[in-house]
Amino acid sequence: MAKKTYLHRGLTVKRTDEQAREQNLFDLERYWKETANKLFVPFSDTCDEACPVPVGQPVRVLADVLETYDGTEWVDLNSVADAVTTTQATSKTTAVVANGAKGVITTVALDDAAGAYFQFTLTNSSIIPTSVIQLTGLNSGTGQLAVSLVSIGTGSAVIRVGNADNSEAFNSLVKIHFNIS
Repeated sequence: MAKKTYLHRGLTVKRTDEQAREQNLFDLERYWKETANKLFVPFSDTCDEACPVPVGQPVRVLADVLETYDGTEWVDLNSVADAVTTTQATSKTTAVVANGAKGVITTVALDDAAGAYFQFTLTNSSIIPTSVIQLTGLNSGTGQLAVSLVSIGTGSAVIRVGNADNSEAFNSLVKIHFNIS
């Protein structure tokens, strides 16, 4: 019998339908189908094979949103499923390519002094001159991360990253989350 992904005590588990009925487990596939229908989004019956949550990863449903814990924060699974990721190569000013409406850019390790800023280009086929691009940053080290847009053009945007701290330098890589609409 094929196994599906179910929710059991806050963790995802693989079980057969019979095991799931015996243990009265929360059916993630059914939840995703119901949520997709509410949002008028097409849903593929192969979702279970493409489940974005590894078995054993904590998940929760909060205010009708299915979330997973990535080790530092709870993340909406809808945003995880179709987010693109890219890592900056060689230098903090190196351009990155990330084609998708939302995603995460991981910079090289930064050591910028307090008050220092730099820019890099995001190349993305979803960007048009009238796009609205939301940026948020995650810094796990010292310094105070500031992220903003400098300019937007067809297929690209220039992003400004800085250390807004008055005294401490950066000492780690940072993650910049983007959402293009």
